[in-house]
Amino acid sequence: MASYQTKPAMRSGAACVVLATAIAWMTIAIGSAAQAPGDNSPAQLFQQATHQEEAAGNLEGAIALYRRVLAGKPDRALAAKAQLRLALCLEKLGKPEARAALEAVGRDYGDQRDLAALARDRLAATGARRSLDDRGFVAREIST
Repeated sequence: MASYQTKPAMRSGAACVVLATAIAWMTIAIGSAAQAPGDNSPAQLFQQATHQEEAAGNLEGAIALYRRVLAGKPDRALAAKAQLRLALCLEKLGKPEARAALEAVGRDYGDQRDLAALARDRLAATGARRSLDDRGFVAREIST
């Protein structure tokens, strides 16, 4: 009879451990799932923005997310990337503020040399295109 009373006590103790472990794992899983979609860190927003830009082709959505990244005061490297990607999205959409956004990369993030150089290259390309557009079409008569 003593062994019969000992076994149920052991079973209930083991069951409590299993139940407590299961509850702990469920709590961790639920906490992680609840935290992931609401994570609005600048790095997470940047990933969402690049997905909108590249995978979904939603440039307007990407622009809004890049602006949120910049508003979140990220580190300088991430801020420079977000500013450049924002400028490139604006440029793709033909928005006039694209030029100012490109200038901001060089002005505000000049220490991020590679990104500042890319911004300068884009500015030079758009400046050359603009100067060609400003000259207009020229017709010349060529006599032979």
